[in-house]
Amino acid sequence: DIANNVVRKMDRRGMLSTFAGDSRFGYQGDGHSAVHARFNEIYGIGIDWKGDVLFVADYFNHCIRQIDLHSQRIETIAGKGTAGYGGDGAPPAYALLNRPTAVCGGPCGIVCIAESGNHSVRILSLRHNKIFTLVGGLGPGMGSDGPAEGIQLANPNSVAVDKEYLYILDGANQRVLRVALSEMLDRDKLSVQERH
Repeated sequence: DIANNVVRKMDRRGMLSTFAGDSRFGYQGDGHSAVHARFNEIYGIGIDWKGDVLFVADYFNHCIRQIDLHSQRIETIAGKGTAGYGGDGAPPAYALLNRPTAVCGGPCGIVCIAESGNHSVRILSLRHNKIFTLVGGLGPGMGSDGPAEGIQLANPNSVAVDKEYLYILDGANQRVLRVALSEMLDRDKLSVQERH
């Protein structure tokens, strides 16, 4: 619920309740119950493959936050609350993000993040506690099929994962790209294919 700065949930009876956020703009609440947290426009949410964690793309706080679905405890896992681009190869807590629009969990403890401000998709490895740029980050642009590191994006605004591929909605370029998961962590072999 972007304008209200909350995440709502609906149970099996159709009852709606607030799961995270107190409806005010801000950046607080880490380490406590998510219902008391503050966000600055939530543009995307995603769940990890085990169904234990909800990821939140906190747009104008320039960070990714995670909520334990059992305890409802919230933490920031990537970004520092200010816009920027940096931190590849380092722990994600030290990374700078710029207007993340979408987030989803993948296999092997990876988290995929679309950043509209950096025109990039970044991968956070929870297993290795590192973040790196997978596609883009070179400014807005376009590119044909080939190695992921040579492709430019323009306002990517959605990501999704299946058992074989990561799919990227490259918004301003009006296309969907895919990256083979089997190659994702091998930077020398990464390749991207455009899907029409």
